[in-house]
Amino acid sequence: MKIILVLLTVLFPLLAFAQTENTIPKTGLYAFETSAGMKVGAAFGVLSGGDTDDQLLSVTSTVSPRIEIHEMKDVNGIMQMRQVASMPIKKNTENKLGPMGYHLMLMDLNAPLQKGTNIPVTLLFKNAGEKKMNIPVLARQAK
Repeated sequence: MKIILVLLTVLFPLLAFAQTENTIPKTGLYAFETSAGMKVGAAFGVLSGGDTDDQLLSVTSTVSPRIEIHEMKDVNGIMQMRQVASMPIKKNTENKLGPMGYHLMLMDLNAPLQKGTNIPVTLLFKNAGEKKMNIPVLARQAK
């Protein structure tokens, strides 16, 4: 009986985490809802590389007048977030965007991002050209 109780105590939190993780897309991009008054949002996820190396040069959208490509990295033991001119997209690879690496910053949002909506974006790649996609907005607790 004690073994069952211990297993249930350990498994329930893991099952809850697994269910939450399933709400985040395995490929593509996603963003989280923002609070009223917030003027900045972020997008994370995965961009799949094609048959050749490429670079993400810019992103545009109607929800924000400016979307910046940022990179978070360790510089002499201090984490720094900086805008970069482009993001390398390695061929035949899932190129990850996350809070501790490359990600997209949506600056001066026209309105708060609301869960259940989509952000229409146009991504400009050096070789692949323009690609349009929708970024789903998830509830904050989904992460």
